[in-house]
Amino acid sequence: MKKLLLSILLLIGFAYLDGNCQVILSTAGTAKVEDFNTLALSGTGTALPTGWTFLETGTSANLNSIYTAGTGSSNTADTYSFGATGSSERTFGMLRSGTLTTTIGASFKNETGTAITKLKISYIGKTWRVGNANRSDKIEFAYSTNATALNAGTYTAVSQLDYENTAQTATANGSVIHSSNISYTITGLNIPADATFWIRFSDFDATGADDGMGIDNFSITPNPTDPEFSADPTSISFGGQNINTVSSERSFVLNYSNLTNVNTSVVTSAPFSISKTSGGTFEQSLSYTQADLNSSNTTIYVKYSPTTVVTTNGIIAITGGGTSTATNVALTGVGLDPNFQITADYTQNFDDANYLNTSYWKPVSVKGSVKTWEHTTSNARSVGAAYMNGYSETETDGDGNQPSDDWLISPKMNLTSFANFPIVNFWTRKWFTGPDIKVYVSTTYNGSGTINLADWTEITSPGLPTTTGTWTKSNNLDLSAYKTAATYIAFRYVTETASNSNAAEWRIDDFSLTNQTATSSIPTNTISFAETNIGALSPSESFTFTSSGYGDITINATGDFELSLDDNTFQASIVVPQADAVSAKTVYARFKPSSAAAQITTTLTFSGTGLNANGPQLKGSSLLKANTFDLATWNMEFFGNGTTIPNYGPANRTQQISNASIVYAKMLPDVIGIQEISDENAVDELLATLPNTYKKKISQVYSYSIKPNNSTDPFPAQKIGFIYNSATVDTVGFRAMFVGLYKDAVAGNTNTISDSFWSSGRLPFIGTFNVTTLDGLKKKVNVVVIHAKSGSTPADYNRRKFDVQVLRDSLAAQYPGENNAIVGDYNDLVLGSIASGQTSPFGVFTSNGYTALTLPLLQASKGTYVGSTNPSMIDNIIVSNELNAFYAANSTAIEDARDYISGYSSNTSDHLAVYSRFSFPVGTLPIKLENFDATANGNVTNIKWTTLTETNNDYFTVGRSTDGVNFITIKTVKGAGNSEEVRNYNVVDENPINGTNYYRLKQTDFNGKYSYSEIKSVKFANLKENVLKIYPNPVINKTAFSLATESAAVQMLVSAIDGKVILRETGSISSLNQKLNSKINQLTTGVYILQLTVDGQQHKAKFIKQ
Repeated sequence: MKKLLLSILLLIGFAYLDGNCQVILSTAGTAKVEDFNTLALSGTGTALPTGWTFLETGTSANLNSIYTAGTGSSNTADTYSFGATGSSERTFGMLRSGTLTTTIGASFKNETGTAITKLKISYIGKTWRVGNANRSDKIEFAYSTNATALNAGTYTAVSQLDYENTAQTATANGSVIHSSNISYTITGLNIPADATFWIRFSDFDATGADDGMGIDNFSITPNPTDPEFSADPTSISFGGQNINTVSSERSFVLNYSNLTNVNTSVVTSAPFSISKTSGGTFEQSLSYTQADLNSSNTTIYVKYSPTTVVTTNGIIAITGGGTSTATNVALTGVGLDPNFQITADYTQNFDDANYLNTSYWKPVSVKGSVKTWEHTTSNARSVGAAYMNGYSETETDGDGNQPSDDWLISPKMNLTSFANFPIVNFWTRKWFTGPDIKVYVSTTYNGSGTINLADWTEITSPGLPTTTGTWTKSNNLDLSAYKTAATYIAFRYVTETASNSNAAEWRIDDFSLTNQTATSSIPTNTISFAETNIGALSPSESFTFTSSGYGDITINATGDFELSLDDNTFQASIVVPQADAVSAKTVYARFKPSSAAAQITTTLTFSGTGLNANGPQLKGSSLLKANTFDLATWNMEFFGNGTTIPNYGPANRTQQISNASIVYAKMLPDVIGIQEISDENAVDELLATLPNTYKKKISQVYSYSIKPNNSTDPFPAQKIGFIYNSATVDTVGFRAMFVGLYKDAVAGNTNTISDSFWSSGRLPFIGTFNVTTLDGLKKKVNVVVIHAKSGSTPADYNRRKFDVQVLRDSLAAQYPGENNAIVGDYNDLVLGSIASGQTSPFGVFTSNGYTALTLPLLQASKGTYVGSTNPSMIDNIIVSNELNAFYAANSTAIEDARDYISGYSSNTSDHLAVYSRFSFPVGTLPIKLENFDATANGNVTNIKWTTLTETNNDYFTVGRSTDGVNFITIKTVKGAGNSEEVRNYNVVDENPINGTNYYRLKQTDFNGKYSYSEIKSVKFANLKENVLKIYPNPVINKTAFSLATESAAVQMLVSAIDGKVILRETGSISSLNQKLNSKINQLTTGVYILQLTVDGQQHKAKFIKQ
């Protein structure tokens, strides 16, 4: 039964090791002690002391009812028996992660014969591993008088029994790094005789990787009779206090019991003082008689009065009353200079965790009572950073929106002492969706904690990051206009809707104020112009800059761009007088292309006396989209999932769709391969915002759509497919590749591939499009969209490499010499690999007739995956050399929507789209085709076409297909060469198959160029004969056979004329066709026999390999 219960618990996300009854408390005043030295010394274990247990929750594969013996050297989340190697001295511990959390505890039974009214609990808290430097971690204690398990009951936290380690300067492991004796008596209890109660220790979720911590030498005493003191709280921090002033009162409660008639002494030292009463006389020592302490507690008041600018740590020591050891209350305070001001170059790196008390920076909360500015070591530029996130704020103004309005205000800056330009620089980082912070300056703020918005002027363009997760430097903020003896700068975090996923996380680091002899603020963003015809003028775009101390500023543009100071007179170079450059000067630019190119760029240069700097990059295109075929790819990150399955992709579904519409409107590609579609309805909603010629085709074959998923964890679908413009391309057909073969693998009918093929069934999806060229021809393009296996481990890499090899072999066999493109999320690079020391899995393409159009972006250190600090170039476009012949040079680019969608990587996608452009040249029409038709005539198909004229026409090829994508030649017909007369052609297909037959006409010139007609279809439903047919026959490099059967267990045997077995496979007719074609090019010239066996009946046919 216990095994069954454990299995059920594992399925629902937690593992629980049942304790052995309860710890019996039999005698009041007597301690029950547990040293945990019976825990396993090595390996793993399940044996625990009587009454003790643990609970693991989460999604980790390590979730079980087993603990691990270790020294703290492992970073794996688990429940632990910590100790030195081989030592019997053990600590019962835990290490938390994002996927596993441990709670340890015990149940106790009161058999003292009377109610328990207080419990004395003592233990040693120990740290065996520090996972993240410069921050503390802790174990939290709680008890319950109605619990039945560690996770069932009402638990009351007792912070005095929490164990908190001190921040370490570096990560460490393998020994006891920190320990602390914890002891406290819980009072006010009423646990009846024979009743059961529980205690538990929970692992706090610290910043970054958690610490490995545990408890040792635990003792619990019911109704203790020893004289005892305890303090609540056990520490008091006064923060910053101006010297030669007295702080406001703080206090703590001194709890006591069983005191003797020995007087109690309470002692501290200056600059701290204590008093028995609020507002009473404060001194360094107090004395209490037994009569003074005649209840269970008393309040003692504390003040801090520093006389020097220094941080002081002190204690209040409580002794006497018959106790054997002192009880201490820790005190700390920082003496501040009330006249402190910044008068020279100044930096604040926010590395000190106590910076709000020691550095004269002041947090002021206008709205929101819980969250304010604090310190963090997570994602800092160096050691630490100032940090604010209002997400967990509480409601304060009654409208239900949980607002935050929190200011971080600098020390007083005496800018009159700066002889030149007082220049401020700082770094900021944003994460999550929400408003930007605001930057203010004031010359009338009085330095108090009260904010009067009228005192403050907002700096409207401080240079904050436009993308999430990226540290951005705000350069050269000139405070010359605010040069007073009391100037302040402030960062304001404000949001009215923190509870509605609208509370961004902001960090500030490395603030500096310097006295500079000259300064400038020149933008370096990219300015894109509307596509413009050769010789035409684009609409102008503008930017602003400032410069002081560098004299007149000359701005130069090169190439096809011009500049203007008034948006009227444009030229290649302009001069901005020094007087105009001091304030924000607007400059206009326009695009005037002189030649056709997909992308024309230049970088503006700025020069002055002592200044040479680059400015904005200007970018334009004179190759109009109407004249090109634009192909793109975009991983849309769990598109449309929203909160259906939490924590996968952007939470705000509506905003994700709206932002995607903005991106599409910028690109408007002819065909785009899309990945990670979780909700097809979201794609429909996106299409509704685009021109009505845009359509979709989504593959219904994705991970675990064929193979059963053994995991019970919910996971959104990651479908792939296309969005295309039906006004510019005609669709020939779509299909998921390798479906028959993969079904055979899942069914165990083949070992050619495994059921993990292409991420357990996320099979490549091919779309064939006829692109209309400028002279009216149809150019067929095959586009394969993929979403490759992710991961950088050797196993991940090998799976990805095998999958790609199979795809390449299939395209080589079925689409040789055609215009092929492979687009999508490669989850790898096209040169090198994300797997250490490996080459690109896609080298099988680029070394065999294909070109990686996205390689220059990789070589320029660009990236499309922006879900981490360092973008990586894993979304790619590779094309066959045939298609590469039409590539518009330098047209491949990343659509960096972070430039125009704030918070893009958290509210839209963690990938950027990438696109390439193709230009099919205009030439003389080889033929003018009047019509092309295919009609059924009994058991055959009549195919007819008529040409009005023919120029340089070599021959026609009639092809037949069963899926509209893969065509087999059934007849070649000689063309007329050159003709001005009407000519009629006809061909008979004597071997159509049951179902739909697709026919296509291919016209080939004498110079080898070719084009295709539109596709016609003919359906046969009553072809009764069940004959094995092979076509074409003889075979050159591709063939197909047909047999009227739906069986998925057809046995195929291919043998030479001498009986030698060439190939033996089992599967469906479709999958067997693929397997035969994969071998065709390996066959030598000769006669072969194809034999199929279905339900015991054999079918044979000969074919000739040329």
